[in-house]
Amino acid sequence: MTLRDLFLVLKRYCVWLVVVPVICAALAGGFVAARELLGNGGDAASASLSVADPSNTLSSNGLTLLLDTVSKEVSAGVSSDEVEVTTALDSSAQSVTFAVVAPSFDEAQEIAETVVGEAREAMRQSLDSQAQIFIEQSQIPPLGELATEQNAASVKAAALKACVISSSVAEQVESSVAGKAIKYAAAGLAAGLFLAVLVLVLRDEAKKPIKTRTDVAGVTDLPVFGGDEGVGSADLACASLLEAASGCEAYEVCLLPIGAPCEDFGSQLKAAFEGRGMRNVRVVALKPTSEDASGVYQLLDTDAVIICVSRWQGSSPDLASCLEECKLVGAEVSGIVLN
Repeated sequence: MTLRDLFLVLKRYCVWLVVVPVICAALAGGFVAARELLGNGGDAASASLSVADPSNTLSSNGLTLLLDTVSKEVSAGVSSDEVEVTTALDSSAQSVTFAVVAPSFDEAQEIAETVVGEAREAMRQSLDSQAQIFIEQSQIPPLGELATEQNAASVKAAALKACVISSSVAEQVESSVAGKAIKYAAAGLAAGLFLAVLVLVLRDEAKKPIKTRTDVAGVTDLPVFGGDEGVGSADLACASLLEAASGCEAYEVCLLPIGAPCEDFGSQLKAAFEGRGMRNVRVVALKPTSEDASGVYQLLDTDAVIICVSRWQGSSPDLASCLEECKLVGAEVSGIVLN
């Protein structure tokens, strides 16, 4: 499929590109809103944990990274199918906020306090472990230049020991039903648009409908009457058959449709011949061979055959099959009309 084909498909089925995403957005947003309003979405509680270095000796980035790592490890150990624990890091405040969603607020509050307590204990143990390493380094007997490093180790050990870890009491988080519904509705809108485009593209690739003269040219090199702005298809077909029909007492043209019936084009073609004073031409609009195979036998005695293809209803395989049938019965196809 080319970009032009994609544009034509999206232009023709633009209504579906609106309807499907809107339906998906309504379903997604409505489901989330109903779940929240019915109380099945769970209650949330939050608590925070922060660390501070009163001596301003330690790296703030190092403390923040350690706090974030410890918090995520503790949260991962508590999360389950019924309980969701997430963390949000605030680097400027060197704090982490724990958000707990559980079936009830009491359970969410209890879990939040437990998570904060475990994270606080784990953070203290990590700081003490690092402090112990520096204490061991400072206790090495000083030898020349090592004395400076030992003093620095003593300072860092003292700073790690002096770090203040504080936590807040778990509080209930008011869930925004509208906010969640809008978020999921937006996701449903995007998913619906993608789904609609995908289905339309797959459908076009499967059916291969004829949309333009280019699609006809991909099947046959016969002349195409119509399909572009300018002279009408009936006038073009009439001009193409004019020389052959002018020397006959009776001249019959059979119209073989692919897709929609072609009676209207038959009337236009008849009028085009009569406008040139040729009343010896008889135009017969047959039924599609897929509905009535008897029309194929009428092609045996006709003077000219024009295949009428309806855009979007006729397909490339149908056109190829129709040309093959005409070839088998020996009917000469004069051209293709693209309506």
